[in-house]
Amino acid sequence: MASAVPMASMARPFAVEDMSDTVRTRGMDWSQVEKTVDADQADIAAVRQLATVSEAEAEEMLATAGPGVLGALLRLAAVPTSPQSELVSYLLVIFADTVARMGREQLSEAACQLQAGLLAAEGIGAPPPDLVTGDGTPPAADDPQVLAAATAAAARPPSDLGSRTFPLLPAGVDSPVYGPLLRILARADVSDPKAFFVVSKVLEVIKALARAPLPIGVTQLADLLAWAHNQTVSSMQRASSSASASASTSAASRVLASADATVSTMSGSSSFLEPAVGLLQTLLRYNSVRQEFWARPRAFDAILSLIVPESLQFQLIYQALNVLWLLSYSADIAAEMPSRGPVIPLLMRVLKRVRKENEKVFRMAIGVVINLVDRGQLGSAIVEVGMVKYGKTLLAHAWKDADMIERIEALLDSLRVHEEDLSTFGQYKEEVLSGLLTWSPVHKSEAFWRININKFEWEEWRLLRVLIQLISSSQDPLILAVAAHDLGEFVRIHPAGKRILTSLEGKDALMALMTHADESVREHALVAVQKMLVKNYSFTTQ
Repeated sequence: MASAVPMASMARPFAVEDMSDTVRTRGMDWSQVEKTVDADQADIAAVRQLATVSEAEAEEMLATAGPGVLGALLRLAAVPTSPQSELVSYLLVIFADTVARMGREQLSEAACQLQAGLLAAEGIGAPPPDLVTGDGTPPAADDPQVLAAATAAAARPPSDLGSRTFPLLPAGVDSPVYGPLLRILARADVSDPKAFFVVSKVLEVIKALARAPLPIGVTQLADLLAWAHNQTVSSMQRASSSASASASTSAASRVLASADATVSTMSGSSSFLEPAVGLLQTLLRYNSVRQEFWARPRAFDAILSLIVPESLQFQLIYQALNVLWLLSYSADIAAEMPSRGPVIPLLMRVLKRVRKENEKVFRMAIGVVINLVDRGQLGSAIVEVGMVKYGKTLLAHAWKDADMIERIEALLDSLRVHEEDLSTFGQYKEEVLSGLLTWSPVHKSEAFWRININKFEWEEWRLLRVLIQLISSSQDPLILAVAAHDLGEFVRIHPAGKRILTSLEGKDALMALMTHADESVREHALVAVQKMLVKNYSFTTQ
């Protein structure tokens, strides 16, 4: 799995890492903090020690007192003050450095132990039903270490991205660790240039905790997704508004105008778009979060609007593609993507545009295509946009990554069966349009109908119109029987088949055949009408 990438440093008043270095170098007047900040002196002393000792001493401190150190950082960062204050900025830099210094296992254990202790202090000691000790009993409410160990064990996700689930606290319980960080996030003022730095550092900490993963409250997870949703959608709206003035120009000019507007929106210091996409890259590693995100259609639209290869903003395009890649690990979401937007044509545009300019972006786009084929069962749709032909030209390209050829070859191999399916449908289409129907194998092939049912939408149901025309005008019993059968199969397989065929006046034409002189024609017409009248024909025939 590709790891999350750091945010691109774009045209901002400062780059995040440069500002972090500045904050570290400036340090903090701890004597002044002790006098003016209404906080536990022990917490101030712990953070002061962490910030001033050597790297080796800091690591030893975290190894022996990790939960205590994280708790001190959390409580100080939560002290009521402006989110853009120097103290908050400094504490968040130290906090982000600390969670980065701790390994995933160490952070998971320390954060879960801290959370369990805080919950126990609030009288919330009962763990979720699936968290139990070795003997099958829930840990005691006053035993935070046991509860922390059980929570950490349950939090570790399976390796498959398709089945990971973000661990949630019991309904109605909020995480006392995420809580203060979410409040800083909510108070950050998008109009303040310094807020971008604060938001970036808060999200560094939240993402590290989510990757651990530290269990979160149900409402808090929804709030995080809502925040990312709002930032991406509002940025898309600003970009669309900026590009609307180009409505009278050519299509190519409008695409570039939209790209320029998107880049302009990204580059402004008053936009949290970039960190919001970075947050999604972390949260969407979990299938349960992907389902929550997918329930927000406008958020998906906003991600698609960021994939503008003409903009040459490769870092942003990569991050947006990474969001699609993560979403595509849920098979149901992958299958539905084309119904939400022009995902497949957009991927082809990216592949053709960035092949020479940015191999990292190309690799991510190929990864999305592979998932759409393997998990979304969209091989036929991808074949239709010319991926097989284009893929063959890619094999001759000199790639820096040695395994790129293997990935492309594997993709082409998986597409061959879909190419054959399309070839079969092409033969069927020629047969119907010729009007000379026979009992060729495809007519009674269950696989043919299920694989190709959506292709009947071609030219506003032209094939259905031809079949209806045939059963209304042909004198050949063979043609009449085959056409009636095919219309019945369409009704049986297509979710809206009955409504579509009725709107094309196919039902009346079929009913007229039920009194035909030929027994075979009558039989197939009767069965087709039954398929229209019965909600689940397959069930009634068993």
